[in-house]
Amino acid sequence: MEKISKTDGVYYYGNIRCMDEHDAYRRFRDDYNRSLGAAVHLRLNRIGSRQERVHGFGFFFADKAYVRRLEDEFASFPKVPYRIIGFLSVSPVRMIRDIPEFDDEEKLYRWVDWICMSGNDKLYITGRKRNVRKKRFKR
Repeated sequence: MEKISKTDGVYYYGNIRCMDEHDAYRRFRDDYNRSLGAAVHLRLNRIGSRQERVHGFGFFFADKAYVRRLEDEFASFPKVPYRIIGFLSVSPVRMIRDIPEFDDEEKLYRWVDWICMSGNDKLYITGRKRNVRKKRFKR
């Protein structure tokens, strides 16, 4: 790594004449990152770690009578936990384990429609890491 200097309004990175201060800093940053290696790649100008931005999802049904029938039929069912097990392209893949057993296959399909209906608060996500503040000092 070289020193950035300015002489008569012209920036230099070591002995290399730069177009402007941004060019000088870019050269310094590239040398600095190259010297650190792959373990801390692009330490300067690094982007923060990716935040999870997965929010609710749901189906929309145009048949309001069907929606009312679903709400009446499954209103007594408890909330169902689900986990995000990965991503397929940019869409999260969800896993629901607590599926009730039904004698009728059509009832199962109606239950899936109901549980994934938009605006329904019967699904909740589990398995996320919680932000727990650690005590740094013992009292």
